[in-house]
Amino acid sequence: PRHVRWAAIAAFGVAGLAGLAVSIAVDVRLLVVGAACLLAGWLYTGGPRPYGYLGLGELFCFVFFGLVATVGTVYVETGHVTALAVLTGSAMGFLATAI
Repeated sequence: PRHVRWAAIAAFGVAGLAGLAVSIAVDVRLLVVGAACLLAGWLYTGGPRPYGYLGLGELFCFVFFGLVATVGTVYVETGHVTALAVLTGSAMGFLATAI
């Protein structure tokens, strides 16, 4: 368990640094989205009450693997959030939830 924790911390650190670079380059408001992603990722199976075991895992998979990933990518690339991005993100979220 100790090795897994350190591997997770390292992965979160690398992701955080990459997200920080993107946020500085594109829009510092993305730091809020990045912090929410890191927090959601950590609390999925960690912390005092992991929400992945409370029946909320599917909802968070839909939101973060679908909407946040897709709409966030479109925003970083274009500077806009479009209805098509939200629809596509929803489709990706449904697929991620179905796995």
